[in-house]
Amino acid sequence: MALAAELAEDFATRAGEHDRANSFPVENVDKMKAAGYTALVIPEKHGGLGADLEDFALCQEQLGQGCAATTIAINMHLFGIGSMVERATGRPQEQLFFDAVARGHQILGGGISEPETGGDWGYFATRARRDGETYVLNGRKTFTSLSPVIDLFMVMATIEGSNPPASATFVVPRGTPGFELIETWDAMGMRATASHDLVIKDVRVPAIAMAESRPIGPVNDQAISLFAWFGISVAATYTGVAIAALKFAKESAGRLKPLTQPRTIKYLPGIQFAVAEAEALIAQSRALYLGVACAVSRRRARLRSRS
Repeated sequence: MALAAELAEDFATRAGEHDRANSFPVENVDKMKAAGYTALVIPEKHGGLGADLEDFALCQEQLGQGCAATTIAINMHLFGIGSMVERATGRPQEQLFFDAVARGHQILGGGISEPETGGDWGYFATRARRDGETYVLNGRKTFTSLSPVIDLFMVMATIEGSNPPASATFVVPRGTPGFELIETWDAMGMRATASHDLVIKDVRVPAIAMAESRPIGPVNDQAISLFAWFGISVAATYTGVAIAALKFAKESAGRLKPLTQPRTIKYLPGIQFAVAEAEALIAQSRALYLGVACAVSRRRARLRSRS
């Protein structure tokens, strides 16, 4: 929490500039790497900070008060890793992966969302075709946050010809031929996330690049874990933005004194009621996602104790 607060204070000094210029805050990512924040959810034995789901939510809430775009962007790197750590079985390749991300400062990214599907879980317009000892990937992903600094792209694709139908996640290094980032991101808000489109054209990867495969169908435990880490951390990030916005509004109300008023507008009943309502809404939001995070962590602990 102290680290997140320190980073937030620094990021806040540049947040407005990056928003106006629609520029990506590379320096913020460099600072997070140096401080270990990009390995926040990785166990300490692999060089990470060992945050669990509740810690992660609280840290993202704090970081979001400094720079919303940086926080939501790094969230797209961290939530998937947190789910991987939670579901890890101790396989050697998992340990090597966690070491690479933590000690090697690797950044993960990619995309679930697509123009055709909107990111429906398990079925993707992006396709993976087996060709001997390789797979050939084709498709287009949207919302590729962190795109300027991603080292490893996580590409979710439907496997052609699989029986029963299945999809998989492929880990593809930056610079692999056939990848092209199209700078489409110029939104009204969160401009500095650089959530551009990723075009995947005849990208050939070895079969070992397939990290996970799953049947297409109902959401399973793997998906529940992934969405828990995603939904809770995104809620925390945006609540952090709301906390900062309310703080700004209260400070502004404490400075503004109309000529016709004896005191600043923070003493007006309408302002006080609005602030009180906002405080209550923020408290409700925090209670919801922190309560869910606690419940998820307890459930996972029970499952581990039985196994």
